[in-house]
Amino acid sequence: MIEDHLLLRYKFTIAFFCAICWMLLSAYLGQPWFHSLILHFGEIPAVLIILFIALIPGFMNMFILVSFLFNKRNKKQHFDKYPNISILIPAYNESDSIYDTVSSVLAQRYQGKIQIIVIDDGSTDDTLAKLTSLKENIVKLPNLTIIANPHRGKSFALNTGLKKVKYELLVTIDGDSHLLPNAIERIVAKYLSSASDTVAVSGGVYPINPDQNFMTRIQKWEYFLGIATIKSVQCFLQGTLVAQGAFSLFRTSFVELVGGWKDTVGEDIVLTWTMLKKGCRILHADDAILLTKMPHTYKSFFLQRSRWSRGMIEAFRHNPQILKSWRLSTFLVYWDLLFPFVDLAYCFIFIPGVIAAFFGYYAIAGLMTLAVLPIGILFTYVYVIKQKTLLKGCHLKVKMDFWSCIVYVLFYNMLMVPACIHGYFSEFFNLKKKWGTK
Repeated sequence: MIEDHLLLRYKFTIAFFCAICWMLLSAYLGQPWFHSLILHFGEIPAVLIILFIALIPGFMNMFILVSFLFNKRNKKQHFDKYPNISILIPAYNESDSIYDTVSSVLAQRYQGKIQIIVIDDGSTDDTLAKLTSLKENIVKLPNLTIIANPHRGKSFALNTGLKKVKYELLVTIDGDSHLLPNAIERIVAKYLSSASDTVAVSGGVYPINPDQNFMTRIQKWEYFLGIATIKSVQCFLQGTLVAQGAFSLFRTSFVELVGGWKDTVGEDIVLTWTMLKKGCRILHADDAILLTKMPHTYKSFFLQRSRWSRGMIEAFRHNPQILKSWRLSTFLVYWDLLFPFVDLAYCFIFIPGVIAAFFGYYAIAGLMTLAVLPIGILFTYVYVIKQKTLLKGCHLKVKMDFWSCIVYVLFYNMLMVPACIHGYFSEFFNLKKKWGTK
């Protein structure tokens, strides 16, 4: 164990060193751009511009790339005996999908017993009626418990279900999702093969509707590349920052110890950081896969990403002490502190700079901007190759169309960053909180 920890620190140091070298090289090559910015905006604004739209994002990208390459996937492990588990499924207006979600749980190839608890959070459609019909008409559902709640939000639904949990391991999944047949076995296997201080494992979440329309075709790349890559790096540092409510495993006794889920927009990230604050390990099982519905309109996408960003700010508010307990994963928590500033710079400096470039003003977006495109494409290619290997091993076919990938690389942040900023300001001004994006 000590040798593994030393090896991890050694790899972390290499990744950090490569990222610093990349940032210094970028600063050296960008000197003409920097001097041009000084002429247009003055010295301090020029430093802030180049720092937040070029140097810090470059450092992050290089650190992620090297860490991702270092993170070798463990061989699949099988156990003679698997523990019994409980599954919590909070649902709000999931009439179109709840049957498939529960059916995918029933289809699991899992040796232990599975207790299913579905909490209807005051749905206004016929979600509850469909659940009742399932309970009455399918003989093999003796372990299905249906709870009808008033509409109080996701955290209240989860805490209500927690009171009915019978087993030491619980899994949360969303009511609009579909588990692959071996998903529960693989996420439990990851937990069983981990160190004793592991209290949660996040699963791999991928889209069930990747080619529904333009919005889903470009979003899918974030799931296959962005989110999956970040999760892999966080697991490499033994501190996955979000055991997402969509699909994660938790040690029941520890969830109860920390008081369950807080009444927040980002209840999953707040719970995760509470666990990390206490020195626990949270890992990621990239081969345990759940398929989920992505937002297919920009409005629903905007609201979802706003909620995710607001959840990060909530996590800082509820767990400021996490910044005081140093471990490798805390490096990524400090990293999150920079995201609002990077996003603000991108939205209010870089995007206007790109627009100005179309009118012949190249002070912010010029040839140096175009120079980073081959690097971005190279990084994306590396992630695609590794992810295709994973997905092939999980028997999950994904249409890797070239043009939607190019649109993702070039323009995706222009769609996402305004939503993130909306989330930051929503929490800052304490605006009304809502569950979901529907």
